[in-house]
Order: sequence, then C-alpha cells, then structure tokens
Amino acid sequence: MAGSEDSENLFRNLEGAISHQQLKEWKKMQKSCGNLIVNSDEEEDEEESMVEMCLESLNVPSSSVVSSDTPGSSHDISAVGSDITLQYLTGQITFEEFSAQMEMKQQEKQDSVALDSTEVGAEEEVSSEDLKKTQQKDNQENAFIPPNVSKVQAKKSPVKFKKPRRKKTDIPKSLHGLMGEANLQFARGEHDEAIKMCMEVIRLAPNAYLPFQTLGMLYEELGNSAKALQFYLIAAHLCPDDSEEWVRLAEMSLEQNDIKQAIACYAKAIRFAPGNMEYVWQKCSLHEQLGETKKVLEGYQHILRLLPKTEGEKYLHLARDMTKTYHEMGEEKIAIDIMTKAFENHPSLLTAEDTNLLLELLITHQLFFESVQLMVRHCNVEITLSDQTCWNKDNDIEKEKLEENPPTNCMIPDILAVDLQAKFIVSLIRLKCLDVVKSIKCSLFEETVEEVGDLFLDVAEAYMEVSSHRDAIPILQDLVKSVNFNKAAVFLRYAECLNSIGDLQAAVEAYTKVVELAPAHFGARVSLSALQQQLGKHEEAVQILSREEQEERELSQEDQVLLLHKSHLLYSQNRFEEFYICSKKLLFQHFREVYSPAFMKLVFSYRAHKHRADALRAYINFHQGQSSLESFLNSTSSKNTADKTAEVTSDDMWGIYLKLCNALLESNRLEELLEITTLGLTCPQFMKDEEKIRETEFMCLIACILNKNGQFAYGFVKDICLKHKDNNQAWNLFQQVISFANDARHNKFAFRLLMKNPESIPLGLTNGHNCLLSGSYKNALGEYVNVLRQIPNDPMVNLCVGLCYIHIACQKFSAKKHSLFVQGISMLNKYIELRGECQETYYNMGRALHQLDLKYAAVFYYKKALTFPPVIDHPDAIYDLRRETAFNLSLIYESSGSVEYARVLLQQYCVI
Repeated sequence: MAGSEDSENLFRNLEGAISHQQLKEWKKMQKSCGNLIVNSDEEEDEEESMVEMCLESLNVPSSSVVSSDTPGSSHDISAVGSDITLQYLTGQITFEEFSAQMEMKQQEKQDSVALDSTEVGAEEEVSSEDLKKTQQKDNQENAFIPPNVSKVQAKKSPVKFKKPRRKKTDIPKSLHGLMGEANLQFARGEHDEAIKMCMEVIRLAPNAYLPFQTLGMLYEELGNSAKALQFYLIAAHLCPDDSEEWVRLAEMSLEQNDIKQAIACYAKAIRFAPGNMEYVWQKCSLHEQLGETKKVLEGYQHILRLLPKTEGEKYLHLARDMTKTYHEMGEEKIAIDIMTKAFENHPSLLTAEDTNLLLELLITHQLFFESVQLMVRHCNVEITLSDQTCWNKDNDIEKEKLEENPPTNCMIPDILAVDLQAKFIVSLIRLKCLDVVKSIKCSLFEETVEEVGDLFLDVAEAYMEVSSHRDAIPILQDLVKSVNFNKAAVFLRYAECLNSIGDLQAAVEAYTKVVELAPAHFGARVSLSALQQQLGKHEEAVQILSREEQEERELSQEDQVLLLHKSHLLYSQNRFEEFYICSKKLLFQHFREVYSPAFMKLVFSYRAHKHRADALRAYINFHQGQSSLESFLNSTSSKNTADKTAEVTSDDMWGIYLKLCNALLESNRLEELLEITTLGLTCPQFMKDEEKIRETEFMCLIACILNKNGQFAYGFVKDICLKHKDNNQAWNLFQQVISFANDARHNKFAFRLLMKNPESIPLGLTNGHNCLLSGSYKNALGEYVNVLRQIPNDPMVNLCVGLCYIHIACQKFSAKKHSLFVQGISMLNKYIELRGECQETYYNMGRALHQLDLKYAAVFYYKKALTFPPVIDHPDAIYDLRRETAFNLSLIYESSGSVEYARVLLQQYCVI
C-alpha cells in the first residue's frame, strides 16, 4: 500500500494535481513513521551502496554520488554548483575565459578517468613470498567471480569490475521527477517556479546540461536573449558534441554583435564536424570582419584540405589569392607550399600565370633548382646532361646529379611565354650552368629591347650575381642605348660591371651619368668619388661628395654617408680645416649654433648620461623646436634599417670623432678640442654604448686639463676616483686637477672619503697635503705618520714628515723646538738614504736648513746640489734645480755681505 500510495502521489505531482511543496511534506511525514515504508528510490540507494561496498572490497575507486539531502538549498542563482559557471553568469569572466576553463576542467577529468582505469587495470607481479597472502584472499575474490567464468580462468585472467559511470551530463534518477516538474511548469507558463526548480537541479547536479538548456528556453521566451545565450552556452559546453547547436549559438551571438563569441562557437562546431566547409567559411568571414588576416588564411588552408578533387577551379582560385596575400605579407615559404600543392593536385587546370607566379616566388626565395624542375615538369622543357641523360617530365633527376653532370643542351618550346623563358634562363645562370645558357635558342633573344627590356635586365643581374660581368655588359649596353631603359638603375648596373672588369674610365662616365639622372643616389656618388681618387683626381673626388643643401635641413641617412666618406677623404688629403667643418657637421648635426657657456654648463652638470640625455632633450626643444627634438630622439633610439649600406653606424661616427680629436691635438687647437669633446658627450650615437661614453668623458677630462679648466675637470676626475679608489693613476690625475683648480671643493671630498677608507694611502697623502698647504702642520703630521706606518720606506713620505717637523719647529709658540728640529733632520736624513744622493735630495735638505736659518749648513748642501745633474733629463730642463739652488745660495751670500760672489752665481746659473 505504501508503495502504491507513493507512486500515486508522485504521478499526481507530475500531473500538477499537487504542488512540489505538498510532495515534500508527504516525504517528511513518511520519514517520521520510522522508515517503515520503503519506496523505489530508497531501494535504488541501497543498491548503489551495495555496489560501492563491493567495489571497495575489490579496491576499485568509485565516483562520488551527489546527495539530494544537501542542506542549505536555495532557488537563487547563487545555488549554482560550479564556480566557473557562477562567475560566467555573474559577468566576472568573459565567454572566452569560461570556454578555456571548461576545456581545461574537462581535460583534467579525462586525464583522471584514464589514470583511474590504468590503476584499476594494472597487474602487480606476485612473488613467492606473497603467495600465501594471495591464497588467503581467494575466498573474497571467488565471491565476486561471475557465474559464466571459471575459477581457473579468473586466476589466469582476473576480471576487473568497474563501477558503471553515469554520463557527466545526465541527470540522476532521483532528479528526473524534479526536472519533469520544471518542464511542466514551463509548459504552463509558470516561469518563476520553473526557474527555481532548474536552479535546484543545477545545485544538485551541476554537470547536467538539460536544466541549463531549459533555462535558456525560459529566458528566450521571456525576451532576455543575452541571458538565454549564456545558459545555452553553458549547456553546450556540458554537452559539446552537437555541432549544429554550436552553429545556432554562433548565429545568436551575431544577433548580439558579439563576433568573437561567434568565432569561438564556430571553432567548436568545426572541432566536432571537421568536414563541414560551410562552418569554416563562416568562421573565416568573421575573422575577415575583425581584420585578422592571418587567421583567415589559416581557415582557407583548412578549406583547401577539405575541397574535393572535382572542385579544382575553386581550389586554384582560392590558392592564387592566398599565395598573393602571403607574398605581400612576406611569408614566401608558405606561399610556395600552397602553390606547389596546387600544382600537385590540379596540374591540368594550371595556366601560364600560375607558373609565372610560382617561378617568381621560387626565384625570390633562391630556389633555382626547383624553378628549373617546375619548368621541366609543366612546360615541356627538356635538358640533356653531360652523361647523355635526358631530363624531361617523364624522367626526374636530383639536384646532386645536376651538379655532377652539368647540362650541355636544352630545348625550350617556341610557344612558351617570354617571361617564363627569362625566368628559366635566370635560374640556369644562378645554378652556374653558363655554357648551356649560351647555346639556348629561344624567342626571348629575338625580342626587341624596347618591349622586354625588364626581362633582359633580369638576365643581366643574374650574370652579375654569379660574377660573370663580361656576359652582362653586352646586355646592359643594349639597355642603356635604348629609349625606354636608359635609366639611372640600368646605368648603375652598367657602371658596376665596368668597374668589376677594371675599365675605370668607362665606369667613371657611367657613374657620372647615374649622378646626373639621380642626384640623390649616394651610392653612385661614393663609388664615383673612389674611382676619381684612384685616377688621381682628388679635387673632383671631394667635389662629387658635396651637395648643395640648406643648413637648416636635417641630414638624411644618405647625406650622412656622403659626409662620412668626404671626411675620410679630406683627412687622407691632410685638408684639416675642411675636415674639421665636415666632420663636425656629421657628428653634431643636432646642435647647430647652440654651443655656448650655458650649454657647456648643462653638459657638465649631469654625471649620469641618462640624466644628461633628458636635459639635452629639453634644451633642444627650447632652442631648436620640436622637429629637432624628434630627430634627436630617433637618433638615440635603436633602428633596424633594411638597407645597411645607407646607414652610418656608431663605429663609423666614433672613428671620425677620434680622428677629429687627434687632428686638433696635433695642431694645438686646445679650445676647439674642448668644444669637440664637450659635444662628444651629446652625440646620440655614442649614448648607446657604455664604453664609448666612458672614453668620451675621459677625453673631455684631458681637454679640460690641457685648457686648465679646473671647474669642469673636477667633476670628471672626482667620478674616476670614486670608481677606482685603489688606482694610483686616478689619484695622480686628481692631484693634477686640483693643482690648478681655484676652488677648495676637494678638501671636503677627500676628508669624507678618507673617513670611509681610513687605510687608503692616496687619500692620506692628499689630506696631508691639504693640511700642509693650509698651515695645519700638526694635522698634516698626523696624516703623514698614518701613511708612514703603512709604507715606512717611501722617500716622499719621510720627506713630508720631516718638513712638518721643520715647520712646527719654526712656529713662534711651539714648545721643545730642539726635539722637533732633531726629529725633522733625522727624517730628512732617512729621506736622503732612501732616495739616494742627487740634486733633489741635497736641494731639499739645504732648503730646510735655510728655513731654520742654519745658513752655514744650508750653503754646504746647496753647493753639493750644484754638482749633480738633473734627476730627469728633459729638453726644456723643467726638472733642473740648479737655478733655484743658485738663487737661494746667492741670497745667503748677499745677506752675509758677499755681493760679488752672489752676482757671480746669478750670472752663471740664472741669466739666460
């Protein structure tokens, strides 16, 4: 009775006699009776639990069963079980992202299913030790052997039981009633109730596609096409093998002007119906609307694979268009492959234009053997090799055989078009089959130059490519004498051939004609200038590189090439003044008439080259305008020029810059050298290379030192000392700069740096010298003694320490003068021992004693110094101390009353 009553209530619910809520209340009442009444659903649940227990005993993994008693059920959209679906429905992700994530999720599930089946089907090797354990499990295994399989067969080939998997998109049996009720509510027009029921089914079975499909129909009837499309797309992803459904969704996406979503739908349809060309055509048309040419061509390639043999005309028409498009895009290899397949699939439908197109592509890609092979196969060309082998359309040969046996004879049909004949001859020439080309008799050579001159030029250029210039000269002579082809390009080829065979005078005339016809052609000017230089016409060589132009015009790449060659030519001819003007114009074209003290200050104010570049941009924009600024920015940025011969590289600029600096240094034009080295810091081409930047800064430092410009030199030498703290040469430069600098910035710099590097000998000496010059003898003594501890045998340090003691002893209020005097003299004596007896040591000792007013001892050392030659022999005697020694000695004699003897010393050593 209970079972019949349950079926009756369920049937009444499906007919609509009772509501879904009443059905739920009846189930609750049924449970309250102590589960005395068992319905069919509970029997199914018991069966499923029994199957799961059996599978677990066999170690077979079972899939999880969705429980219908999950608490917290809701009819709102938030009840959707899948996070990805919820994100898509709420607009958090796009359709493309949703589709990609769904595919990834499906792939992961497929991989997990494959892994589970592999684990279940894997057979473990049974060892002798595990035999007893295996026998103990026989009883359990025998309980699950099917009746139609014997025990022996089961042991030899054990039967692997798998849990029957329901399809991921199917609705569980327990939800069929609820889904049927939702459909009935939909049929009756109760849309809200139907939506709630579908949402409940989705919550309990999120991978079922039927509720999503029903929701799509519901929202479509309600007029919400956008929402309907969303649910349709989710349903399609859960059941993706229906290509017609994807096409319908693509059309709905187009109605909403969502082309990208429509393309994705068509891609799905093509995936499950790859043989349907209509889908591919539609997808290609959509890509074409978006301007995605590459994807359109990929779709066309798919169509070419699908087209049957009977539609050859359509195949060729599409292949021609694709080949031309790929050729325009620069994808010659793909274009060649497409056209080659067209020749293989439909050779009978091909025309001369198709052959010409493919030949053009093959020659452009330098596939010359394939070009000849194409002519032999499809144009009835026959070639006889040196081993008497006949190469025709019925007898194909390999490229290696053609190289081993060069062709000796060739037959070309008279009806073959002249442009095809020309391409065939060009291919043979590029394969270096020159002898057979001379023996060919074809209608091409019977044509007039005025009509097919471009074909003759192709043949001549092919001869030039294989360095057969003598064979190209007769053809080019006919072309330059013609009316239609006496152009600059033809004269240029003619001049190159004449120059290659050594006919310089004729080459000069041809290059001159090129310059007359094309004055802006820089290559002809450079070549003509080189030939004039070889002929000894130096003035003409320089003149041909000069162009009349306005000063305000920006230099093009061609102008820069001309100026580069002109600069080299002027430098080789020792015309330095013209070289200076020309090279300066080439190097610093962006800074015309802006060199000034303010400009120099701006350049030297920034130590980092990036900050200097930013300041220069602002300076150019303010003084020269936006056009000069854009030119400067283009020069500083990296460029990929297709024609490398029309580009002046940074190495070329650097070579000219070094020659310019050397020329100015040799001519002792130091102010101009400082100007050029300063401008070198602003050259855009040098800013790209760190090594060139460092060398330019060092050259600018040298120029500042030569010009005694300590203000600008100090910044460079300071950076050098910071980067190379242990380099003595860097500190020697630093001392040389501060020796003529007027400011005292170096005092604080050296002191702060010494605090960070207390063991630095150059810094200790520098601070000691600064204190000694400022009269702080005790501080100087401390610095020198610190250095003396590190290098006790250095003569100069001992001299400095001794001088500090002498200066302190000479002060008015110093105590223990005798002790200071003794220590100073002892340090000076050690200095003489370390340095040796020479003019320098005796002069320094005499000068110290002279300062202490010990004149009798000073006279002794001064006289000893006069007997020694200079320590360093120099033509200008700048290291000779005899004049200083004689003058000091004359002062002592004069103070003692020996005026005559003092005059003799001055006359002997100090009068020029």
